[in-house]
Amino acid sequence: MQYNNPKKIYIHLVKIYERTEKLEAADELYKVMIKKFRESSKVWVQYCLFALRLQKDADGARKLLDRSLKSLPKRKRTECQRNNT
Repeated sequence: MQYNNPKKIYIHLVKIYERTEKLEAADELYKVMIKKFRESSKVWVQYCLFALRLQKDADGARKLLDRSLKSLPKRKRTECQRNNT
């Protein structure tokens, strides 16, 4: 991580967890990612999609969307809303 973009490494690792169906590990890593990269719409959108697709948790995804809209700067909120419609 010292020489690479940390966000890219986290995203790659979480995708590996998703492919290998280690959903608990992926969920924990997403929680770390939203703390570290709170202002990244990409992280929020991927976490919402993870909740919808793999965990089949529509209510959880809705709560994540609400949290993301509170955390993201105004200029990035439209990205998150557009990707979740």
